[in-house]
Amino acid sequence: MNPPILEILFGDIRQGRLGRAGYVAYSLLASVLAGFALMAIVLTLGSVTALFSSDVSSVGVFLTEKLGGGPGLVILIALGLLLAFVHANLTAKRYRDMGLPGWNTLFAVSLGTGLLLGALPALGGGLQMLMFLVLLLMPTAAFGQRQP
Repeated sequence: MNPPILEILFGDIRQGRLGRAGYVAYSLLASVLAGFALMAIVLTLGSVTALFSSDVSSVGVFLTEKLGGGPGLVILIALGLLLAFVHANLTAKRYRDMGLPGWNTLFAVSLGTGLLLGALPALGGGLQMLMFLVLLLMPTAAFGQRQP
């Protein structure tokens, strides 16, 4: 049996639902965990370099070399993909709770947002904040019956 947090973040891909408070809490939790993981990777690589070198400026060069290719880059890409999946899964659950088909709505909104940002890149941060607020403020079953 999976722990409840893993079930919420990675499970119930097709039928899970998530209310407003849960959406905010788990989105923030996923972002904080990813931030800590990223910091741990960078600090570990930096401290290993500092142990082998007395020159502090060489730490930045070492990190650039190690994260520029090889295992460090693979770990960062895997972490980024994992975080993207978690956020997409949470957002799809929130759309389902609002009464919309989860993954279909997420795909349509992402495609529309991507096209709009391609035309007007200056709107990026504002549009992301607007979408977050819509997901945060829209009540459960706002669009009729909740989708299975």
